[in-house]
Amino acid sequence: MHNSIFQILEKNALAGGNKVVEPVRNEAMFWHGIWMDNGRPHQDIIADIRRRTRAKYKHDVKTLNREQDTHISINKNWLLRFNHKINVNFGKK
Repeated sequence: MHNSIFQILEKNALAGGNKVVEPVRNEAMFWHGIWMDNGRPHQDIIADIRRRTRAKYKHDVKTLNREQDTHISINKNWLLRFNHKINVNFGKK
C-alpha cells in the first residue's frame, strides 16, 4: 500500500522545526531569489550573503535533527530500562 503525501510529510517533519527553522529558511530563500535575479554571481556581496544565509539554514536544520535524535534515543533508553524494571518486578513473587 502506498503512503499518502500527508503520511510522508508527517514522517519526515521535524517536531517543532517550523517554528525554529522557518524564519531562517525564509531569509535564505529571499537571498537566493535576489542572487538569481542578479544573474547568479560567483564573487559578489550578494553571493556572500546567499552563501552565509544558506549555511546558517543548513546548520540550524542539522542542529535540530541532532537534538531530535538525542531526545528520541534518551526516550528509548528510558523506556527500555523502565520495561526491564517492570519485567523484573513482575517476575518476582
